[in-house]
Amino acid sequence: YRSWLLPFTENADFTVHATDPLFDCASTIVENKEIYTGPLFYERILSSRPVSSEKTGSHVIATISTSPQPEDQQLLELIIEAGKRIQHPMIVTTRNSKDSEKNSLSHIEVTGYQPHSTLLKSCRYVICHGGHGTVMKAMAAGVPMIIVPWGRDQAGNARRAEKLGVAVVIAKSECNSQRLVDAAFQLESFPHYKQQAKEHAARIRESHIFGNAYRTLVSYMI
Repeated sequence: YRSWLLPFTENADFTVHATDPLFDCASTIVENKEIYTGPLFYERILSSRPVSSEKTGSHVIATISTSPQPEDQQLLELIIEAGKRIQHPMIVTTRNSKDSEKNSLSHIEVTGYQPHSTLLKSCRYVICHGGHGTVMKAMAAGVPMIIVPWGRDQAGNARRAEKLGVAVVIAKSECNSQRLVDAAFQLESFPHYKQQAKEHAARIRESHIFGNAYRTLVSYMI
């Protein structure tokens, strides 16, 4: 960030932050220099089969990064192992649809890409690496998270989500199936995680910052 992105933002005439300003810890915003649009979501067209309707409804989502990361299949294996002891239906999305052939169980469905906007509607919590897109989608849907940051920006995203009270964070070096089960129990046992997630979702919906950003950008370009 400091070496390649920060110089661009410092020299830019105008910077658009496509995220939530509270999540981004934006204490100050330079007037007429930068603006927050709020989280912007893009979901590609579904290419794999939809998940079974039997799995949806009060379910858990576990998602593996869509771009490869070293040893990220290790997290998939840990999630499957933990899922055997988590009684709720679980939907695990991966970048490789072939994972479903060897990992799906009676209450665990492993699948390729699925639109999270649909799955999040009745989700209990999300297990993820902490990529910005997944964290923002979960926050906007009012769903708490278990985050196991693997690399890139994920550690920072995890710390911010934890600070906002919407996530339990497990360090990569400390992650095992028991820690995942314990984190799931923590989310289920302490309602403040769900309550905080709902409050942030309502705040994001009611802020109208996307419309405000659009009007600002139009006025800037005219």
